[in-house]
Amino acid sequence: MEMKAPTYEEVRVKLLSLIDGSGSRDDIEDWAWAIVCMSKPPEMRRNVWEAIKALSDCAARDDGPTSDYFYDRSSFIDWLAELDTGNV
Repeated sequence: MEMKAPTYEEVRVKLLSLIDGSGSRDDIEDWAWAIVCMSKPPEMRRNVWEAIKALSDCAARDDGPTSDYFYDRSSFIDWLAELDTGNV
């Protein structure tokens, strides 16, 4: 079964949930990783694809499972700006 391409709005909601802290980094990363790892991902706008690739690493940590996250709220805000800029 072919997966439907995530929409700009779906990706934007994921980013906003990371920014406001309501979203689980691990769940969002797993969602994005599943798309990035597909042998033939669905076609989508480039800005959406770039945001999904960024989200596929949103739970990365500096040095193991108890260390600080590599990306922080300001990273997510930047990713959202890049997503929005490409959707004008």
